[in-house]
Amino acid sequence: YKWTRHPDRIVIQKEQYADATRTIWLTKKEQPKDYKPNPMGFSVGHFEPDGTLVVETTGFNDALKWGNGQGIDSSGQKRIVERYQLVDGGMGISLTYTQGDLVYFTRTMTGQGTFVKAPTVEFAKQPACDLAAAREHLKF
Repeated sequence: YKWTRHPDRIVIQKEQYADATRTIWLTKKEQPKDYKPNPMGFSVGHFEPDGTLVVETTGFNDALKWGNGQGIDSSGQKRIVERYQLVDGGMGISLTYTQGDLVYFTRTMTGQGTFVKAPTVEFAKQPACDLAAAREHLKF
C-alpha cells in the first residue's frame, strides 16, 4: 500500500490494483449530495490528540459481494470505523476496526492487526526526506 498525505485528505493506493484507490477526507464530515455509493465507500477521518487516525467509512453500494474480506456479502448499510496508530518508531501501523452491517450481521465484528516494514526489505523508492525528521512531523 502507498499512503500519501495531502492537507485535506489521505490517499491510499493498492499498488497491484490501479483502480483500488481510497480517499480519507480530513476536512469533510459527510458525503456530498451527488455521491454515488461504490465498493470503497466514502471515508472521513480525523486525528486524535495522541496521533491516532480515526476513519469512518459508509456509502458502500448494495451490489458488493464478498464485501468484508472474509467471504461474506455486505450491503449499503455497512459501516466501518478504523483506528490507525504509528508503531515501531514510525515503521509500522497498528490497526483496530469495527464493522457493522445489519443486513448481513446480527452484531458488529471487530479485528486488529499490525503492519511493520520487514527489516530485510528496502523501500521500492527511497523517501526523499529525512526519516527521523518525518517521524517527528507525524506526531500530532
